[in-house]
Amino acid sequence: MRTHAATRLAIFGLLALGAGVGCTGDDFEVTPIYNHANGRVVVQLSRGLASDEQLFVQARRGKFGTLDCTQLAQTIPAVADTAGNDIDGPLVDSKLTKSFYGPEWGHGNPTAEMLASLAAGTDSIIDVCIMNGAKIVAQIERDLFQAWDQARKQGIGGKADDPSGEVRINSPQEYGVRCVAELGEIPFFEKTGENEYSTYDCLESTPIPMTVTAADGTVKAPSEGTEAKCDAPQFIYDLCEAGPRVASRTNDQGTRWVLLCRKSKANAEGAQGYASDQFNDIAMVGHNPFTGKTCFFQNALYSKTDGGNIPHPADQEKSVNLWSGVHGGEGSGIQCANCHDADPFIHTPWIDGAKDQAGRPIVPKMGIDPDLALGALDTPYALVNLKGQGWKMPKQLVSTEANACLKCHRMGDGRWSDSWIERLEGTDTSWKNITTDKYNAPEHKYWMPTDVLFTTDAQWDASDSKKALDFLQTCADAPTTPGCVWRDIPSTLGGAEGGGRLRNPVALSDVELSKQATTILGMNKAAPTQVCAECHAPNQTTLREWQEKTDTALETCLKDSDAGVEVSLDRQRTVAKDEFKTVGEFVVAPGASISVTMTGDGDGDLYIKRGAEVTDEIYDCRPFARSSEEACLPGQFNANGPATFYVGVKGFAERSVLKLRIKYKEPSPDATPAKDVVSCLKLDPTRADSPYTPGKLGIYSAAAHLGFFQDLFKQAFPADQDGNTADTWALEYGKFKGRVSMPKGNHPRFSQGELDIVAEWFARGLPRLTDHIAPDTGPTTCAQTINPAVATHATQMAASGWGAANRTAGMNMYGCTSADPRACMSTLPTAQSKAYGAGWAKVGNLRILRELAFNTFFWMRSSPDGRFVANGATGGDGAVISDLQTNKDIRVQAAYDPGFFPDGRGWMFQGTPVGTGFCTNALLVSNPDRINFSESQCSSVDGIPLYQHMGQGLGGGDYFTVNGQFTSDNAGGTVTRDPSAGFGNTAKMKLTPMVFDGTRYVAKPQITTNSPYEGDIVLSPSTKLALSRFGNETGQLGYVLRRINATSNGPSYDVTTTELGRYCTKGAKPSISFDEKWFVTHHYVGPNDFAEYGYASASDPAFQAKLMKGTADIILVNLVTGARTRVTTMKAGQYALFPHFRSDGWFYFLVRDGESDKEYAVASDAALTL
Repeated sequence: MRTHAATRLAIFGLLALGAGVGCTGDDFEVTPIYNHANGRVVVQLSRGLASDEQLFVQARRGKFGTLDCTQLAQTIPAVADTAGNDIDGPLVDSKLTKSFYGPEWGHGNPTAEMLASLAAGTDSIIDVCIMNGAKIVAQIERDLFQAWDQARKQGIGGKADDPSGEVRINSPQEYGVRCVAELGEIPFFEKTGENEYSTYDCLESTPIPMTVTAADGTVKAPSEGTEAKCDAPQFIYDLCEAGPRVASRTNDQGTRWVLLCRKSKANAEGAQGYASDQFNDIAMVGHNPFTGKTCFFQNALYSKTDGGNIPHPADQEKSVNLWSGVHGGEGSGIQCANCHDADPFIHTPWIDGAKDQAGRPIVPKMGIDPDLALGALDTPYALVNLKGQGWKMPKQLVSTEANACLKCHRMGDGRWSDSWIERLEGTDTSWKNITTDKYNAPEHKYWMPTDVLFTTDAQWDASDSKKALDFLQTCADAPTTPGCVWRDIPSTLGGAEGGGRLRNPVALSDVELSKQATTILGMNKAAPTQVCAECHAPNQTTLREWQEKTDTALETCLKDSDAGVEVSLDRQRTVAKDEFKTVGEFVVAPGASISVTMTGDGDGDLYIKRGAEVTDEIYDCRPFARSSEEACLPGQFNANGPATFYVGVKGFAERSVLKLRIKYKEPSPDATPAKDVVSCLKLDPTRADSPYTPGKLGIYSAAAHLGFFQDLFKQAFPADQDGNTADTWALEYGKFKGRVSMPKGNHPRFSQGELDIVAEWFARGLPRLTDHIAPDTGPTTCAQTINPAVATHATQMAASGWGAANRTAGMNMYGCTSADPRACMSTLPTAQSKAYGAGWAKVGNLRILRELAFNTFFWMRSSPDGRFVANGATGGDGAVISDLQTNKDIRVQAAYDPGFFPDGRGWMFQGTPVGTGFCTNALLVSNPDRINFSESQCSSVDGIPLYQHMGQGLGGGDYFTVNGQFTSDNAGGTVTRDPSAGFGNTAKMKLTPMVFDGTRYVAKPQITTNSPYEGDIVLSPSTKLALSRFGNETGQLGYVLRRINATSNGPSYDVTTTELGRYCTKGAKPSISFDEKWFVTHHYVGPNDFAEYGYASASDPAFQAKLMKGTADIILVNLVTGARTRVTTMKAGQYALFPHFRSDGWFYFLVRDGESDKEYAVASDAALTL
């Protein structure tokens, strides 16, 4: 056998059998491998050849299933030297060691010459024939790249291809094995054995629609073929075709796998388009949003096209039936990262046309997928085995001049910068030529950013987005232009920037620190944004409230966030060749990291895995050096705590004596266990099913998506302990992040570096606060004024508003047996009949709707017919809708902020698995036990922030939600003042119009208008009025009533507002009646209210009891006259909260009884009796 001396021992000493092994009837095994060190095929035999047997070997480019050993034996000479069991075959042409598919195949449609080259076949194949005269003893076709990988496993060709210890992987099958080890299984395929799987049919995937809008507005959706023009062409192929499909699955590690089938072709039966299962381009990408690890797979383009039987890439037999080459970074293969240059998932109007039943894009999308946050530019994106493959990754632009784009997502220097950016600007002529006139109009042509509607070219030309793209184009054309700053995309979680800590100290002066921190928060008066201001007043009062919560968090739940005890351990292991030994597991404290160095004789290899048992195939760090001198240090992998690290060693030489030094910080013996820290972050730490609350974190709610909290949850819920599975931590972490993470809505989450700056400012006590955030006192007085138009409007709504419309439509009101609403609910118990409710009713009648069997979370809302009552809840699935008619509680997987549309067709919740979730009332009346928003009656709508309120235009008008700045209100403990009303002068009102398409609610472009010093905004049921609280940093002054002037402009609306009245009464978020004559709210009893309750002074003992225990009452206000009526007189410790109207004039409210810890749903007819 002729081979290099450096590899001779490895070849003879290690035998591995796998795909491509041939067996004869006498168990004669023949295994071809490829020795890249000398460029030859090696044929491994389980026995030597007999004297009358000959060996014929060749390597070729071609197709499997074409080998004819009888013909081959007549064509090529037999191998001359066949002594031994490992026989050197011929040299392999170096062209065969490279993937057939190079970067030219990744840049769109192939040329005629490229397509012609497919005829001979795309595979690199080793043919092996053993002949005994004319008899075929063994006939084998072996994938050259699998043979190469098997040789590398045997140590042939050296240990590593990169100083990191990574070894080049050559076959998609072996790359599939590695990707499964790194990312978890691929849910499209069922595992049936070791490296054996079922196949997947792309016809099970979601069609990607292709529509063509004609000049007259008619729209056609072809089911097959191509069109010269369409509304949303494919980007990579500049193509309008019917037939592509896409699917997405998430495994138990949180990895998102996406499978795309495109370039449809006719199948054997002649079916085409969406009926065909054949595709010239079949691609798959897997990405774990927590670790950033990513894998790409590509079929043999235009050659192996069977989308009806897609194999798992790791399937040892079937992988070669479709997949070809190892692809990913720049440097080899089709270079997927050239297009996927900033993140693994690309979004265009074409691919986003494929939606799930909830209306979300099939391909995971930032701001919609709960684990893909907008603006989290520090999240890792790391191709598996990048260094071993010799790949490079594009860089990302980080210049502030591009922030109009970078505030949401990264921009790389690959294909998007090179050419596709012109499509975003509408300047690519070839692209415009294949796009319909309708979709070449500004409102469609400028589809990025997705939350801004441009109706004219002039609007686009004047926009910050246009300036950002122009700057990006400049940097793409000349990367070294001054101001163009390019950086590597992060490849590890909690890497150099984060260090795994809750926060890292920042060495800025107070002056610079305050400037940067207020800018990041969007509150700097010189550079205001809506990052926080969309929901919170950007003033000193807000920041001081956050400071108090932050200090409390650091004194309680987060007090041990950076504590640990230094540990330095020495361990020794002796290992034989191929022997793997575990060194130990080591628990690293939060904010600390682990480093392991190894020395010794022989040649041993070091392995480390974070958060799971380490093996020689599952690891995070493996230097794989040519001696026992190895180290795994921070920066090489995610070495940060809190986490448990597993260390192992394996022998490569015949015998190795290995010495290891392991240095880290272990948690302090007095440190709070991770599970207890997690419990502390809940509304009620004593209840496992209690929700997490941002109030327990202060400013660190803005760190919920960062590495520290991910690691904390992994440490708190270790697999195989206390009944935990491998994904328990991810499920709990998802609940935590969904409830807690800030900022909400379509706003970028902070990078670790940004969080460090903000947290440092809070840690120093907000120095130089007034330098950048001036006192924002707002209005100082309230003069009650009511425009006569209010009375006119109320008269109109009494006859034609939603109350009248629902009455005409025959809406069945809960608890009613006659047409007179005042006679309703007469069979329900009065509050007076209950010991807890005696004395509550001051005006009208109070009826007990339900004694709740759970504790609520934030507000309560009910359906317009009064049958369904929705609450956030402190346990279980997270929320509850109570069906009063059937006396049933329906568990809902949501957080808070429920609402119902006034026509009774639909309802919504915030904090659902689909984001802002909308469902039809048909789901509620179907008597479900639980709702998780995967139901066909549910969908999602992007970009609706918290504290929304709902309405609908009369006469079949659009549905609307309204949002603005708000003050959280979730009474507990002792509350003696109404929510703050320090809404800033930058406060805005955001309206989101929607249509119901018969299946789901679909949003139109949002409209934003200024509403300075106003917040907690609600719509009237008809959407003709908006009512908001107003005040200043010292407190609330009253309410402002405005008319909404909305004019359709085609795709959305032009909106202005006209003030109609001011009401000088105090209270919380209001609700307007269906006849739009009343508003109702709750008011927390404060020191100045003693006279209203009949006390001579605030020091009266009975009144003091109200203040000490907290009390809230219901207030009813007549919008026409301004008359204020207190409806209830609650006892000390009882809060009457969140009143809201149903269609017939009754209103419901919630009672929280602090004395008994019970809660009640109550109804009042006060608006009907006054």
